[in-house]
Amino acid sequence: LENDVLFLLEKYSGVAFKSKEIQRRLKIPSRNYPELKRCLKKLLEEKRIERAKNRRYRFASHNILSGVFRSSKYGYGFVSTEKGEIYIGKENRGTAFPGDKVRVEIFARKSGKSREGRIVEVIEKRKREIVGTYRKLKINGYVIPDDMKYVHNVYVNDSNAKNVKDGQKVVVRIDRWESEFLNPEGSVVEVIGYPGEKGVDIFAIARSYGFASSFPEEVVKEAEKMDEKMILKEIENRVDFRNKLIFTIDPEDAKDFDDAISLEEKGDGKFQLGVHIADVSFFVRDSTELDKEARKRGTSIYLIDRVIPMLPENLSNNLCSLIPGRDRLTFSIIIDLSRSGDVLNYKILKTVINSKKRFSYREAQEILDGKKESEFYPVLKKMNELARVLRNKREEKGSIDFDVPEVSFELNEKDVPVKIYKRELFDTNYLIEEFMLQANCIAASHILLFERKYQVSLPYIYRVHDKPNRDDIKDFTHLIKVLGYNISRKGKKEVKWFQEVLSKCIGKPEENLVKEVALRSMRKAVYSPKNIGHFALAFERYTHFTSPIRRYPDLILHRLMKKYDEENFSRNDMKILKKELKDVCEHSSEMEQLSEEAEREVIRLKQLEYMKQHIGEVFSAVISGVTSFGLFVETRDSLCEGLIHIRNLEDDFYEYDEKNYALKGKSREKIYRLGDPIQVLLVRVDEEEKHIDFIPY
Repeated sequence: LENDVLFLLEKYSGVAFKSKEIQRRLKIPSRNYPELKRCLKKLLEEKRIERAKNRRYRFASHNILSGVFRSSKYGYGFVSTEKGEIYIGKENRGTAFPGDKVRVEIFARKSGKSREGRIVEVIEKRKREIVGTYRKLKINGYVIPDDMKYVHNVYVNDSNAKNVKDGQKVVVRIDRWESEFLNPEGSVVEVIGYPGEKGVDIFAIARSYGFASSFPEEVVKEAEKMDEKMILKEIENRVDFRNKLIFTIDPEDAKDFDDAISLEEKGDGKFQLGVHIADVSFFVRDSTELDKEARKRGTSIYLIDRVIPMLPENLSNNLCSLIPGRDRLTFSIIIDLSRSGDVLNYKILKTVINSKKRFSYREAQEILDGKKESEFYPVLKKMNELARVLRNKREEKGSIDFDVPEVSFELNEKDVPVKIYKRELFDTNYLIEEFMLQANCIAASHILLFERKYQVSLPYIYRVHDKPNRDDIKDFTHLIKVLGYNISRKGKKEVKWFQEVLSKCIGKPEENLVKEVALRSMRKAVYSPKNIGHFALAFERYTHFTSPIRRYPDLILHRLMKKYDEENFSRNDMKILKKELKDVCEHSSEMEQLSEEAEREVIRLKQLEYMKQHIGEVFSAVISGVTSFGLFVETRDSLCEGLIHIRNLEDDFYEYDEKNYALKGKSREKIYRLGDPIQVLLVRVDEEEKHIDFIPY
């Protein structure tokens, strides 16, 4: 009876019924009316229903929760609420889109079932632009979304699809969706191009994550008004470092250079390290059109051989970029270091520099290795020695370096991959990394000086990384034990234990697997106005200062440092800033995650294209996952993951050993274990499902 009452009241949520109405609707005989009254009393006591006016009853309002809706490609989804996940069946998602903030009404839980609900209201609409393929009908047309989480095609009137051709990839804006029983209606706002045309596939993915390759007209106009004269006019207000030996080291294909370095040897074995960062905040002022667009984007996004920048090209690749031979405005951190890597003193200055050279990591490494002669050899050698000291010092404190390998592609003129290889890391990569970490740490601690000066807590922006949760550590500990790593955690700091595990797996077949699983067991690093430290780096305070051309939080940090240095704030400013920084941190963290997902999807796309050309070939791989339905394997060179379905293990009947991450043959007793090397034959590539099938070779 309880469930019958609850199902009735939740069906008419918000409507209140008298007990006699409930009796009538549920067709309860008069003799059982006292039982209904007892049931209603019990449900009231349990707060599953509530009393309304005039002795009426209704579904309890606390059974309605709010949260963000996530959808699967099969139509069903989940709403993440403060009280956990709520399952939403395909028929109960209403007119909600993935990412929408919604109100969900909880159903009465059936025995053994997880919590289930129905979306009753969309509170906050999020993404309302979808990438898909336009299909023309005799009259009007529709768009088939690329992302299968959008389960409805979008109807488009001819007047809202001018000059759009059948089969083109487009961006459609949702204008109206009145009922879950009808298709959404929309307008084509952008034509990306035909599938197969150069760049269309990559830009379609970027656009689906909300990253547009072009800028609004008003943003471009604002950027184009800026020129070198602004720099010339500002030079007199800067500390002049143009005669110093300052240079950049970046990837070979980099176009935006936002960090440069210098090193001078002082007496008594001391060094003066200079980290010079593009002063983007000079050009991009608060609340301008440029600032609004940069904030919206949050980050630049790097997609194999192209960049979708956070700032228009006149800034990102020109006025803000530390191009050799050009006077450029910078924010410099000058650090006095002992030979053992201790910070003795530092200063943060508004400067002007003129970079003397643009090195790639490879070229700088060739000079260090003596393969190429250069006047920069002495300073590069000293920098490399100092970087090693700093790295060793950091590792002694427990800092973890995951160094999970990444792939690079060689594309032909049609953007088809002809080669995949692991990205090579040089000593010069680590050199730059150490110097940037040093600058970021100092920038994070610099706020303490301001707080002491003003005797007040000041809003600031941090890069934080919380400790992993116990269950994740437990799972990781079990996994490495199965792989043969019996490393005790007793008496060790968690960060030192992780460091020890990762050092033990170097050079082993399962190295990448261990590093990837360790990384997945960590929480995500995010931006926050509240400092909790950085677990993986073992830093008490950390922030992002060194990449303002491509990261919005760095730009905000520069503004804050200038504001506090110039005493350009009031108490009221602080209140507004605190709220604003919270929003900036949340949005920037979200955009960073979206950019990473887009980058991963583009890499997967190109891996699939590459592997499709190599069906029938044999690859060396490692078992990267074991499930009841088969083995996931990752190829060693191209890092492509695919599946060996259990039905294709034809030499025996295999049983899944969940505890030991293995498939065990019943007759021949052959065992496939997580981390084992394996030779595989590529048999199928499904680009639509993003799926690769292998069989053992």
